[in-house]
Order: sequence, then structure tokens, then C-alpha cells
Amino acid sequence: MIHNDQGGKVPVLLQCCLDRVREDLPVVDRIISRYGDLSLREYLTTLARATRPSCQGLDGLLDIVYRYVAPLLGKAVATSLAEDLACHPMVLTTSHHGVDYCAQTLQGRIIFSLSRRIGTSAFKTVPVFACGNIALNNPTYPRGLLCYRGACHDLERLPHQLPLFPDRLKRTMVHRVPAYDQVMVGNLRDRLDRMVGRGSLPSDIGAAARAILMEDYRSAALAAVPDYSGQAVILNGLIWKRLFAEGFRPPEMITLELERIVAALLGLDLDNPSSLARIVLFDPILRENVLNELNGIKGCWNRDRFGESSAASAKDAAHAESGSYRGTVFFWGVDRAGRRIPLSTAGRGSGESVLGGVDDQGTAWEIPLTPDMISRSLEQRQLVPSLFTCFLVLAFARGVCCVGGYFQGEYLVAMQQGLAAALASTPGYGDLVQGILRVPATLYLDGMIGVMSRLANGLLIPAGPLEITAGGGLTEADMERMLALEVRSAHLADLFEIIPDGAPPQSRAAGWKGRLAAAGSAWLEQRVVVK
Repeated sequence: MIHNDQGGKVPVLLQCCLDRVREDLPVVDRIISRYGDLSLREYLTTLARATRPSCQGLDGLLDIVYRYVAPLLGKAVATSLAEDLACHPMVLTTSHHGVDYCAQTLQGRIIFSLSRRIGTSAFKTVPVFACGNIALNNPTYPRGLLCYRGACHDLERLPHQLPLFPDRLKRTMVHRVPAYDQVMVGNLRDRLDRMVGRGSLPSDIGAAARAILMEDYRSAALAAVPDYSGQAVILNGLIWKRLFAEGFRPPEMITLELERIVAALLGLDLDNPSSLARIVLFDPILRENVLNELNGIKGCWNRDRFGESSAASAKDAAHAESGSYRGTVFFWGVDRAGRRIPLSTAGRGSGESVLGGVDDQGTAWEIPLTPDMISRSLEQRQLVPSLFTCFLVLAFARGVCCVGGYFQGEYLVAMQQGLAAALASTPGYGDLVQGILRVPATLYLDGMIGVMSRLANGLLIPAGPLEITAGGGLTEADMERMLALEVRSAHLADLFEIIPDGAPPQSRAAGWKGRLAAAGSAWLEQRVVVK
């Protein structure tokens, strides 16, 4: 373990910033209070003990995952993933779908993959189930590339965003974005070359990005893939291999869209009268109890706000994890532009219940709340499972351990408690409560990085895939150094990414990134991997 006597005490500014985000992010405070002095090696060992029995087992999951992966990554990889999930049903759920250039989420995947090095089982894959119901322009920026290392005078504006998809698609859900074409790739390459030419990007970062665009984005494996969601599965795997030094063979990184998996599982569950999803959605008493228990919970819905103007839905994506939005009941509707429609339940004179909402254009949208209509609408991609429904089907019904971040560590616990309370208060379902409460809901692997990159002036900033690739990739020694990093130190290294989530804008003075880097770089260099 690396101890704090190497390089002296934590710099005052870093400590103050961490204290502030601990006030605003209770999960970060809990993790550091309990595990802050552990090395990542020790911390990852605690995650390995998390699996529990579930009420439905892994019904249908392994077959669905195999059929999803085989056409994109091949039968051998699909078989390995199914075998790994059967042995240890644990997946990383702390990221958004799309090609991942975000330093925090990418490094969460790297750290998650390190758990494969310290266990007794020979896992071949690292499974990530990523949310696809977010828009292309969400903060992780699946719309294009993120470049963390740029010109020193641009530090406050880093990372640079380089869009692949046009502006007209920026609010489209990743779930519904069409495949990119080679004209888009050429336009992005030209933009990249111009930035390198005028000194906005270092030449080695430009070279790494250019190689990815010209080789991976033009891979023959992508030729027949009809949408960006599928393209991202392949591209994340290709770019992942570039993150490691020559001769190092990492496990396969397999990033799948969470909603596609859950929609397929619902195809089974809605035909099964005893499935958890079927009873929650279609027992009217239990459904109403669930709606009441989870009202106002982050990641769920706020029934008091459904009467607001439809224009508010445009803001929902930006506040999807903050709790300051309407959310949606069980599913999102999808409009013709591939944008989300918040839905609520309502009754009709015939006694039939419906899911209804209003799109951005003011057009009413309605689907009968019946098993057949929900199944059909999922197949036709008119509905997308909500965050709650995804965890209902995957975690609470099947016991899959979902390793999340500082938002999930708060709302998943609230979902679990609310669901258990609803079941307990509805006659006939009390025997399900203990099974729901046994599901691990606090598994956390976010807000930590172990690899940083150096600006020309010597200051350290987070490293994304372009910076790691340009630095020659990760070696065996780098892996061991990361495993020795303390949980607290890994959070301090990630303050660039945590602060925008954990401290309100008014508390961030102009130039905060420069001051943070100046205060912490020398101390962090003694602990992290630098590329």
C-alpha cells in the first residue's frame, strides 16, 4: 500500500475540495470513511464477496447476452461472457453507452478490470451494462471525442469536445442514434488536424486520435452494424486493447446497452405471471404502492411535476441523476426524433390503465398498460425501460450485482427500500421482501482514477483513452501501481471530474482547475501512474 508519508500530507486545497464534495455526495463520504485507507487491491477484494441468491436466478440473461454479443464480437467472446456471468454475476453499471472517452468512467472500467487480476477465478471478460437512454450531448459526451490534454492556456476549458455526430442529433438518445458514416469520420479527422495545426492539441494526442479514427472507426467489423449503439460495442472493445502496452493481454472489455438487455428480459418476464416485473407492473394495488413509495426518488419519478409544460422534458436529461426532474414511470416514450418522453400512469373510463405523456412538440402520446402492448412497444422501440425498471429486472429479480457510482449508490438503495416497503404493504407479497433486501445495492466503483497525464507546464490532469494510448499504454508495473493506490488518493486524483457533480457552480471560482492542478500535481505524482 502507498501511504501518505510519501510526498507529505495531502495539500490543503485538495483536502478542502474533497471535504466539500463529501458534504454534497453522501456515497463518496461513506466510501472514504469506511474504505479510504485501503489500497485498491484490498478494496476490490471486498466487491468480490457481494453475490447473493435471487428470486428468479439468471432467467434468460445468459442466452440474451450471448445472442446480443455473438454477431458483434464473435461467438467465442459471447461464450466467455456468458460463462463469466454464470460464475460471477457482477457488472459495472456506472457509465453511459456510446464510445467512452470520459476519464472517470473509462478508468472505472480499468479499475474494475483489475479485480480480474486478484481473484482466484480466471475471468476472460469485463462486463459493462451502460445506460443508453441518455442524449448524445450528455456530460460523458458519447457524441464524439474528449481530449483531456491540450494547450496549457486552455486548462479551464479542458477536456476539448470534438463532435462526430451533427448538431441535429445531439438530443437524440444513444439508444436511437443511427450509425455514423465515413463522411462524419472524415469531418472529425479534419477538425482534429486543424486543432493540432494551431497548437490546441499536442501532436501525440492528435496522432493517437487519428489512428483510432482511421483504423478502428473504419474497421470492417462495423460495416453491417445498423446503429451507433451496436457500433459502440465494437469500438469500445477495439479502443480498449490500445490502452495496454505491447505484449499485455487484458480481459475483453464488453460494453453493452443496459436497456436492450432489459427489454429482451422483459419479453420473457411479461409472459411469466410470477415474475417480479409482471406483478409490479400489472397488479394495480402493488403498482400504486410502488408509485407512491418511489415518488420523488432520484432515478424514478416525481408525480407532482407531471402537469408541467412539455418544454421541461428537454431539461430532464441534464438532471437525470440529480433528482431535480420529473423522471418517468417505468418506461420512457420515444418520439420520432429519438428523444425521450416522460410518461405517467392514468386511468380511463373503461377501467383500463395507460402510460401517457406529451412530447416536445406538444403532441399527446399514450400506450395501454397491458402486457401485450408493453411487449409490442418494446419490440418496436417505442418504449425504453426506465432506470428503475432496469434495476427491477436485472438486480432485484435476478440478483445481478450492479457496481455503480456515487449517484447509483444513493438511488439504488432508495429504490430497494421503496420496493421492499411496497411489497410488504401489499397482501400476498411479503415473502419477497427479504430476497429484495439481500440484493447488494451499495456496490461502488466510481470517482476514482489511477492514471493522469502531464501538460507541457508539468501539471497533471486526468487521462482518458487518448492520453493513455499516446503515453504508450499501461504496463504490468502500471497495473501494480494502481492496485497499490489508496481509495482516498484515487478520489483526490479524480477531483477534476467529481467537483462538477459534487459542488454547485456558484462554489467554483474562476480558474479552479488551474489552482487544483498546481496544488496537487507534485503530491499526486508520487502515487498515480503518469502517461
